[in-house]
Order: sequence, then structure tokens, then C-alpha cells
Amino acid sequence: MGVWVITRVRQVFQLELPLRVLFENPTVAAMAEAIEEQKRAANKVRSRQIPRAPRAEEPALSITQESWLLREWAEGLYSVKGRVMNMHTAHRLRGPLDMAALERALNEIVRRHESLRSTFPKSKGLLSFDFLRPVFRLMMESKKARKAMSRKPHAPRRPLKALGEPYIRILPKVVLPLPVVDLRGVNESEREAECQRMVYEASRKPFDHERGPLVRALLLRTGDDEHILCVVLNHYVSDGWSMNVLMNEIEKLYGAFATGRESPLPELPIQYRDYALWQRKWLSGEALESMVSYWKQKLDKLGLHPVLEMPFARGEATSADYHGSGRIESVVVPGEFHQSLKALSQREGVTLFMTLLAVLQVMLRHYTGKDQIGVFSSFVNRSRPETQGLIGWFNSFHVLSADLSGDPRFTDLLRQAREAVLGGYEHQEIPFPLLVMILATQFRDYDLPTLNAPYVYFDMRPQPNSTRQLHDLSVTPFNLSEVMKEGSIDAGFEFYGTEQDDGLKLTVKYPVEKYAAEDIGAMLGLYRSLLERVASGRDARVSELLAVARGDAAAA
Repeated sequence: MGVWVITRVRQVFQLELPLRVLFENPTVAAMAEAIEEQKRAANKVRSRQIPRAPRAEEPALSITQESWLLREWAEGLYSVKGRVMNMHTAHRLRGPLDMAALERALNEIVRRHESLRSTFPKSKGLLSFDFLRPVFRLMMESKKARKAMSRKPHAPRRPLKALGEPYIRILPKVVLPLPVVDLRGVNESEREAECQRMVYEASRKPFDHERGPLVRALLLRTGDDEHILCVVLNHYVSDGWSMNVLMNEIEKLYGAFATGRESPLPELPIQYRDYALWQRKWLSGEALESMVSYWKQKLDKLGLHPVLEMPFARGEATSADYHGSGRIESVVVPGEFHQSLKALSQREGVTLFMTLLAVLQVMLRHYTGKDQIGVFSSFVNRSRPETQGLIGWFNSFHVLSADLSGDPRFTDLLRQAREAVLGGYEHQEIPFPLLVMILATQFRDYDLPTLNAPYVYFDMRPQPNSTRQLHDLSVTPFNLSEVMKEGSIDAGFEFYGTEQDDGLKLTVKYPVEKYAAEDIGAMLGLYRSLLERVASGRDARVSELLAVARGDAAAA
């Protein structure tokens, strides 16, 4: 919500306003004064719009797209199974559905957004030669060679296709089909399970990056006036924010087409290719140096990739393919404690996310024995107004660090969490892969992280229970069961918090080959106990929190 408010201020006032200002000026009057002060300062500094790239030139990959394509190449050297990097949205539609209008709306979105017509062909260069794979593997195992391979300019230039560097191609036209599967003949007691299975399979089916398109749709007919719509996008052309853009455009376009009107949406001012080229030009000079300096200072005590190995982890994986099977475990913090945590957060001037992050870092201190704890988290990375309405891969991830040395009080950790999150938002525009490359190649003590280094990731997820109208249709989310969401995971943990009507749901996804379910259950129990202790309002030290919470978890 805070990111959205700041973005609207930037759009209306054409003014760069840090997220920190919202926290430091929580009332409307204080915010208005802060805006006036910001306008007076720096000669009314205004946001520069992202320009359109020349269409005669070959489109550029964003730095994030390029780095992940190269990572897939590196993983392929060790025969690691390719990732399924898909995002999906599924909704139940109740009411008389105009299928022609829905299919037209989906195709209009594909026409509007070049990203949905993007493909990533494989270059037939040196990197693709099988006989060179042993050489590349040897280079990857040498610190000096790894750094030399990573010393790659990120400024705009044509990809070296003879070398085999990745590149992007945008198709001039894509017709997106809308296949319909009629499930009315399936026994009612089995129909829901069949819908779950088909949506899951559609969401997990890999895309062909070379041929495209990197979007698919599926419509399940479950009744005369009831359907389930599933739309799947590859992560290379989308992110979480993009799925909201997608649904908002479907809503507006379907309503227009179903009533015989033309599209009410204006043409997009820029496309993702424009952002990609602008990003490469903008990340230079003082702007780049400022962000690198900030993150280097934050990572100095942690290293580029904080390794958080748990004492209950099993031995080394028996398979070279570390994209192992994932499993999900959850617990719920009761409603009374949930409300107390929200009240505590408000009193201390932090968000619930910051409170959950600080408690997670306390728990990780218990398991790892480390005073310096770093947790990965996502940033929306859409501070530029022009990017708000685009479908594409903008979000970034960075490390949020905490120093638990000296047995600090919990309120001290909350202040650290607040500074880490606000500082991260102010320096989020450098992609983490680029930051790693710069630090690893410029500083002798840094090295590139190994491909399967253990990590911890944390984020908040919204409760997907809102109902919306799609013309004369009632639209509600169709949620996959947790078993269906398990999929695969790398070598670490993914923690999520979700606010629900009955309390605060804590979820962890973990690789089953590396951790036992009973150990994960005990860890979640400790996390819940810590949160309940924090919710009591007593400002305890980390050692006191852990001592009491361990007793609570053992007694549970």
C-alpha cells in the first residue's frame, strides 16, 4: 500500500518522494507539508520519463532477464533440470459468459503488451557447444575464472551471438487461443479435484522460450453459467504486479467488448523494451555508485549471499539436480495475537511485514548461532510512473540484514528492520545479479555464490478472497490447495505471512530431500511462539525471547 501511495504522489506531482517520507509523516497534513518541502528543495526536481527506444534497433534484454538466462545456461553445465518459472492467476466466473468477448479481451492484452509477444531464442554460439561444456565447468569451479566470466558490461550493446549470449525477439503478432474444457459431465464430487488438477498442470507446464508465446489461457466449464479461467505467464515476461495489471485490463476490456464497445484503454506510453534499454543506460555513474555503495555497506559483514544452513539439515543432496521437490507446512497465529502484533507494529511505527521479519531473524539466530542474519525479500521496483501499467519482469530481490550482536532488545531489532526495508526501497533499482557481479569483480574478498547455496526468503502474501465484477459476472479467486502449490524449490526456505480472518497464517516451503517434516514443524512452532511472546508487548532482549519461546514450543 505504501508503495502505491508514493507512486501516485509521483504521478500527480511529478516529484521523486522516498517511501521513508510516508513513514515519517503519517498524517495527511504532515504529508502535504513534506510534499511542499520536497518541491521547494532541489529546484523542484522532477522525474524524468523513460523515453521510447528506437524501433529500428534490436530490443534489449533487461538485466534481470539476461542474468537469469545466463544462470540457466550455467546450471545446464551440470545437467540441472530447467526451472518452471511460471506465474498464474485463476478465477471462478459465475454468470452468463460471453466467450468471444473474453477471448478478444485476452488477445487485445497480448497486442498491447510487447512483453507477451517476446521470445528468447538460443544462440548457436560457443556457449551452446557440447564439447566445450567440460571447459566451462572447470572455469566455473575456479574463483578467478568465475570472476572473469562475470566481468560483463551491462551498458547497452548488441549481444555477441557468436559467443552465444542470450537475446530477445518480439513477435509482430500472436493469436492467443482460449481452449475450453467442458467438465459438466464429471461427477460433481470429483469435479473440484479435476479442476485443481487441470489448473495445476496448466500452471506448471513449461513454455518454449524460443517459439513462444510465453502466455497461455484455459477455460474450464463447470456449469451452465459457471467457469474457471486460468491465465499463465512465464516469469521472464511478468511478475506479481503484472498479474494485477492483467486482471484489471481483462475487467475493463471484457466489459467493453461484451457490450459492443471498443477498447477503453489508452495505448501504453512505453513498452518493456523501453524500460530495459533505459535501465542499462541509467545504471551508470553516480546513480550506480550510490546503490553499489549502499548495498556493499549492508553486505560487508554478511557476504554477497548469506548462507543460513540449519543444524537439522540432512547431508549433501544425492542428486546433482537441486531443484528438488518442495513441500509446504503452515501454522496459524490466533486472531488475538495477530491483532496484538498489528497494534505493536503501529505503536513502533513499523509495518507488520517488518515485525514478522525481525522475529524471523531472531529465530534464525537461534538455529544458526550467527549474529549477522540476512534474509532475501522482494521489491516491486516500479517507482517510475510509466512502469505501473506494464506487464513485465520488474520486481527485484535483495538482502535485508540485521545485527543481533550484543543481545539487543526487540524494539532495537524493529528499528533495524524498518531501516533495512526503507533503505532497500530507496536502493531497489539495481538488480541483485548486477550488484553481485560488480562487487565480486571489483573486490578481492567477494566471490560469486554457488548455484545451490542455502538461503532464506521472506514475504507477505495478500489473502486471495476478494470478489470483483466482470461486467455481469461475479469473479472470485480459484485457489490451488497447498499440496498443489508445492512444486519444486532450490536449497533454501521460503517463508510467507498471510493475514486471514482467523489469524495470521505462517507458511514455509522447503526441499523435502534436505529437511524432515518434523523438524520443519518444530521450527514453525518456535516461530509462532516467538510471535506470540512479542505480541505480549514486553520489550525483551533476544536471549529472553528465545529462552521463553523455546519453553513454549516444547510444551506445545
